This record gives sequence, structure tokens and C-alpha cells, in this order.
Amino acid sequence: MPVAIDERRISRAIKEAAHILTEAYQSNKTLKTYFEKSEAVLFNLFRNMVQTAWNRSSVIQVEGCKGVLVWSDQPFHWSQLIQTSKYARLLSFCGHKSVHDKIRRHIMAEYPKYIIISFIGVLEQEQGKGYGKALMTYLLEKVKVPIYVEVINDTKSVKFFESFGFVAQGEMPLIVKEQVVYLVPMVHEPSL
Repeated sequence: MPVAIDERRISRAIKEAAHILTEAYQSNKTLKTYFEKSEAVLFNLFRNMVQTAWNRSSVIQVEGCKGVLVWSDQPFHWSQLIQTSKYARLLSFCGHKSVHDKIRRHIMAEYPKYIIISFIGVLEQEQGKGYGKALMTYLLEKVKVPIYVEVINDTKSVKFFESFGFVAQGEMPLIVKEQVVYLVPMVHEPSL
């Protein structure tokens, strides 16, 4: 027997998840450079990503909505997210993603199937309470294929993923407004 789904509840959950990711990534050097003083653009970006992932059952929340994890079995097509002229700043962001997509395909060439962690975020005041760990544990138990993620090269982020068995595959420089930010591609092999 089919179950009725309250679309308003789903819409609220998507907005709530987008707010969580927007807040969690306010201090992200790379995204902050692209979206200076534009919280609304960042929110819309995350809302569209969560909506797309939600349609594929590739997004989870923890403890109400204190943390969110978005993943995909295929890369997001950034051009689909550019729906209006206010997303014009994303064009240079898309250019960087194109280069990184090529690097990802090279790193993951031996795997016919894998997933990509798009974003994981926990509210700042809720960090350190195990919500990120709960999100990752859920994903690792659910998924039995390799997992790919790119993280900003800071000790906290790299160590977080290493604690789950992810292995760094080098560093990729990303030049944004004359500043160099390093992204670290990481891969998790499923245990047999």
C-alpha cells in the first residue's frame, strides 16, 4: 500500500539541510572566496544540491538536522545549478571543478563504480559531539563501493577522513583570487 508523502515536510527538510550546510561552510576558504558576502547564493547552491541528492536518496541528516551528508554515484553537473544570472560567479568555480573532475576520473579509473561525497557539514556549535562520525559510519555501512572525497588541506579535515580509512592521493592546488588553497583527494576502499 503506497504511503502518502507530505511534500511540505520534505521541502522544509531540504531548506533546513541547505541552511546547515551554508552555516557549516561559512568558514570554508574556497567557497568563501567565491561567495563573498553572498550567503543567499551559497544557500541556493546547497538547496539545489540537496534537492538533487534527495531525489536519489543520497542525503542524510543527523539528530533533527544538526549535520548533513550529501553524496552521489555520479558527479553533480554544476552547469545545471546555474539557473539565473546571479550564479554567474559560479562560472569560474565550474572551471576549477572541470579540472578536478579530470583528476578524480584519473584517480578512480580502476573502479567501475564508486560514490563521491559532495558535502558533509555539522553546525559549528554541534561539532565535536559525534554527529560527523555518525554520518560517516552510516554511509560506510550502507555503501560497499569505493568512496571519493576532496577536502581542504587542513589537519582537522584530513584526520577526520583518515580516521575512517580514507587515504590521501596527493594535493591539488586551487588558485582563487591570487591565493593558493590545496585540496586533498582521498579514497576509501571498502572492506571485503
